[in-house]
Amino acid sequence: MSNKLFEDQITNSSNPEETGQVLEAVGYHNYFMIGLPRALELIQDQCPEGWDATYQPVGTSLPNGALRVGQVLIRTGDQAYPLYVYPQPKS
Repeated sequence: MSNKLFEDQITNSSNPEETGQVLEAVGYHNYFMIGLPRALELIQDQCPEGWDATYQPVGTSLPNGALRVGQVLIRTGDQAYPLYVYPQPKS
């Protein structure tokens, strides 16, 4: 992968092989004017089984193991929302 962000996430992962596979399956996306729910739906459709799509609201923490896979800009002049995928908690 040529994406530096992906390379860093793989290198810093406790499971580099799985991280690489997830990032390869999902890819990196820059969405514009499609809305946050639609962007999350598109990401979720590409997630491997056992992974969920999310974003990071301001002032919140990410789920354990979250990987950044893009961003969505709702309107020009607004702040972009980073998009992530994370492994579902094991029950």
